[in-house]
Amino acid sequence: NRSAVSMLLQPILATLWQSPCLPAAPARQLLPPRMSASPQALFERGRDEMQAGQLRAARDSFAALLELEPHNTVAQQIMARFEELQLPEEQGDSPMEREAVSLAGLELQVVGRGREAQGTCGAHLWASAPALVEWVQDHPEIIRGRRVLELGAGLGLVGTSLARLGASSVTLTDMPQQLSLLRANVEANRGEAEAEAEAEVEVSSLVWGSPLQRCHAGHEVVVAADVVYDEPLVAPLAASVIELLL
Repeated sequence: NRSAVSMLLQPILATLWQSPCLPAAPARQLLPPRMSASPQALFERGRDEMQAGQLRAARDSFAALLELEPHNTVAQQIMARFEELQLPEEQGDSPMEREAVSLAGLELQVVGRGREAQGTCGAHLWASAPALVEWVQDHPEIIRGRRVLELGAGLGLVGTSLARLGASSVTLTDMPQQLSLLRANVEANRGEAEAEAEAEVEVSSLVWGSPLQRCHAGHEVVVAADVVYDEPLVAPLAASVIELLL
């Protein structure tokens, strides 16, 4: 329940209040919209919302902060904790729609298409996704029997397709705030093709340029489709690719 979740977040909240470089928020009547707020304002807003027990609102504020500062370690820790807690949907939230799609001839289910996850672009099926899957179909030796990791997986349909096309395992990665939608799509497609030898698909957070986790090690193929639009993200993406393949 909500009180139990609040108790689990208290260690993080205590760290926020004790941080000397992040001062307490001043009293204010109006809060700026999240998308136009500064990182400091988003931090203060999220901290105050956590203190008030407004957990979903706090999650959205820290997710917006992470969009502005992908390497903010405090925001990363908080979003990872929210992901572990899996906050229940509020009453009145509309269920995510599910639809059938064909991706390069593979029949898949997509959940929450167009439903953005706190400001990300991961809820769209971009044109490069079927193009990449078609290319792999023409060059199956690239992934056959190999451990594959996808960066910026979004809805996860590329990685799910590669699991059906011969990869030995697939790890789908994205920003922490994208993982709930990503997991929903993995579950929607689990066991869809019973006749195919489908590899196991796992989901993990990976912020480009940040230290890798143990689950990111040992992959032989790294794929990505339509993941970069902003120039400042190119260098962190390249750094993660290099570290993954070393």
